[in-house]
Amino acid sequence: MPLSLSDDVRFLKGVGPSIAGRLEKLGIGSVEDLLFHFPRSYEDRRSVTRLRDARDGQKATFHVRVIEQGSFVFRGRRHPKITVADATGKANLFCFHRNFMRDALPVGATLYLTGAPGMKYRVPAFSQFDYEVDRLPGRGAGAREGSTAAGTGTTAKSTGAGSQTTAGNAGDGAGSGGTDGPDALRIVPVYPLTAGITQKVLRGLVHHALELAAPSLPEVIPEFIIKGYRFKRRGELLRDVHFPPDMTALRRAREALSYQEFFRYQVVVSLARMKTATVRKERREPPGLLKSALLERLPFRLTAAQERVLGEIEGDLRAPAPMNRLVQGDVGSGKTMVA
Repeated sequence: MPLSLSDDVRFLKGVGPSIAGRLEKLGIGSVEDLLFHFPRSYEDRRSVTRLRDARDGQKATFHVRVIEQGSFVFRGRRHPKITVADATGKANLFCFHRNFMRDALPVGATLYLTGAPGMKYRVPAFSQFDYEVDRLPGRGAGAREGSTAAGTGTTAKSTGAGSQTTAGNAGDGAGSGGTDGPDALRIVPVYPLTAGITQKVLRGLVHHALELAAPSLPEVIPEFIIKGYRFKRRGELLRDVHFPPDMTALRRAREALSYQEFFRYQVVVSLARMKTATVRKERREPPGLLKSALLERLPFRLTAAQERVLGEIEGDLRAPAPMNRLVQGDVGSGKTMVA
């Protein structure tokens, strides 16, 4: 069923009272709020890095296979340590408070791993990372995806506790975590969040909203401008901002949406100015005694530019319509004196 921008966000599948309350903290109450909750940044996961090329603290995406499961002790508790490898080297995943990761990533599973490793004995070590399972032992491809964060107990589930998401089902039923294909091999949006809402959940909600609302979004600028500047339709622009196929499409979508926003602002300002211009009032010519007294006491003469602006203001004050003027100039140019 198509959605309109004014529809409540609860019309989206998987958004119940709990998720809706958390979205409200982000200022998201309607479909429009959700679609215009733009990413704060992006992660380019289109290229796969080899483990031997991993750099300390530099985020990258790797295609690896689980070769061993072990454990490590932290604050008196045992936590899973999963060793992965590719053709060039090995890496260790330190899964703080993530006992479920033993089942999520069994030996033999292949996955796309995204994160910024630290180097421990020249071996990449990950404690905070996103992953998407490519293949599980004895199963097909595209099985599960999720994320981990050291010591927080949060994963890609709406409750923020111990679970992984499945492709096409974002933890709490909010939808898939992106557009066609895995997040691992595309430009991924990174949104402002609040407690209990993960990137996977929000990506899924935005994607679902785009599918239902984007095709019927009304245009906000005239058709001849859209054609003249060769803008995409509004729904396509929003899709390119949230899930850009490349950085060029993202830049063009941002420019087009910015143009539309400024166009609407200028229309509002122009309408207000036209309305003001229709007001007619009788004006009385001021004697100008205060002005003359002030100018006589000044130890300097006004510049030609100050005299010109002062004359324009006096002309506005004598006009039948209300004045609507902004005095602008460089620091020290004499704006205060003119005012």
